Amino acid sequence: MVMVDAMQIDDCWNRIGVWSKTGASCPLLVEAIHCRNCELYSAAGRLLLEREAPLEYKQQWAKRYAQPLERTLRRGTSFTVFRIGMEWLAIPTQAIKSIEDPVPIRRIPHRSNPVLRGIANLAGEIELVVSLEALLGIEHEVAAGEQITGRRRGRPIQRMVRVIGESGLFAFAVAEVLSTHRHEESEIEPVPSTLEKALLRYVRGTLEVEELRVGVLDLNLVVYSLEQSLK
Repeated sequence: MVMVDAMQIDDCWNRIGVWSKTGASCPLLVEAIHCRNCELYSAAGRLLLEREAPLEYKQQWAKRYAQPLERTLRRGTSFTVFRIGMEWLAIPTQAIKSIEDPVPIRRIPHRSNPVLRGIANLAGEIELVVSLEALLGIEHEVAAGEQITGRRRGRPIQRMVRVIGESGLFAFAVAEVLSTHRHEESEIEPVPSTLEKALLRYVRGTLEVEELRVGVLDLNLVVYSLEQSLK
């Protein structure tokens, strides 16, 4: 997943567009109505996908993936637990930049990849939004009559999770965020054979959190797979 440096994009939507703190003054808004409908906004999103990766970047990742995959986590690692469909999952909290309310997602023209949902403005930054449901093979909706095991009382609140990958930021939607918990390496148990085959590849172990069995995602592998799927 190749990200474009902020200096390479004129974020006019924040300066004179609808997200400007001093008020929208862009003359293009007369026809576009909203920055999401403007070609300049769409072009910035396309740059995120079409920019050629620097040679140094390719060399760094080639060296990284030539090494054996490290399967251990630091002692006392903090995890953030969330739900996608029927699955409770966790990733290291330090990899999360922020958790935001849902925002409109703009599809990128001529891109039909199911893993790529589009681009969105999150906290004033334009970012790629991906579908972990598609990558991990998780049913997006909960079927009628099914119950979420161990869910706390109250209506689930959807969130957008912004993750800091090796090559930049990306975001994905979750059905709800449970909480953060700190666990020792010894608490991570083997992955059960009953786990869905597609998801099995990306889960390095499981944890018990508030009477839930939570799958700990191998975030390095998830990010790598996302990059490969978006090429």
